Amino acid sequence: MATAATGSNPELTQEARQGMGKAALIVALLAVVLMVVFFFSLRQNIATLNNQVKGMTGAEEAVQTMENKVATLGSQVADLNGQMENLDGQVESLDGQVAQLDQAMDKLDGLPEQTRRIVYSTMVEEMAQQAALLGQQLDKASQEKLVEVNKLLEEVKKGL
Repeated sequence: MATAATGSNPELTQEARQGMGKAALIVALLAVVLMVVFFFSLRQNIATLNNQVKGMTGAEEAVQTMENKVATLGSQVADLNGQMENLDGQVESLDGQVAQLDQAMDKLDGLPEQTRRIVYSTMVEEMAQQAALLGQQLDKASQEKLVEVNKLLEEVKKGL
């Protein structure tokens, strides 16, 4: 049998060669078709990946823009915090001024009483001066009575 396949029947070998050649050609064509299909499929996948990468680049730019906005907002918040601290200081200063005004108002509340005392004290002092002037012009008995009046006026003045 081995001799029949190799050399005794040349037509069979020719036929076998033609069949094997056709099979090789079909396999080669199938390989080419598969390679073309793989090529276009791979090309489509690469195009899709490229679009996704471009989308990622856009997303990275959007993230960078958002980071910049967040940084800007952070600096604005820091500025607002500084302004709030400044306002707190001004409010504390105003509170101090209000306290000073309250103290001044308390002093002013007592002012009419003080004014009355000053006026009365001045009037008593004036009366004492007039009594002293009168005492220089009167006799001894009247002068002694004016001395007692002056003592009483001094006591009144001390009481005010």
